[in-house]
Amino acid sequence: PVVVRGSIATSHRWPTLNELVRNFQVGNVLTLANEALQPERARTGDIAMAFDQRRWSASVAGFWSVVDDAVANVTLPTAGPGITRQRQNAGEAHATGVEFDAEVRPTSRFRVRASATIVNARFRHSLEPALEGNRLPQVPRGTLSRLADASLPRAITASLVLRTTASQFDD
Repeated sequence: PVVVRGSIATSHRWPTLNELVRNFQVGNVLTLANEALQPERARTGDIAMAFDQRRWSASVAGFWSVVDDAVANVTLPTAGPGITRQRQNAGEAHATGVEFDAEVRPTSRFRVRASATIVNARFRHSLEPALEGNRLPQVPRGTLSRLADASLPRAITASLVLRTTASQFDD
């Protein structure tokens, strides 16, 4: 059988107490709180198609997400050797991507599965020019997972999982 599904959703995230009122410093980088932060608001959508047969299954899905008023650490102009940043609503964070999944079951006791995700996540319409078009921190461009497992005697299952993640970075 073939299954097609989709969803559309909205959500929001209120700023945390740390973002609103707590300054912190690491080395020579001082990050200021911002009591004027607005909630982040997200709009998302996805659509997928899945195929399922007796010995195999496969699916492909596409997704889209926009976060308005995304909170980011913005570097402020300062005099002196230190760096001062402040949490600010810095514009929109966009993420689009596709997910692939396939599974083969040659016998009732053995299966092999692979999944891949490719993501393009960037700042758009940024209020901070330095962020415009840049990748979002901690969002890898792709991931790949492979799994093989076998059902052994005495209700034992043996599994091998290998997961690979593309480059990502911290802000």
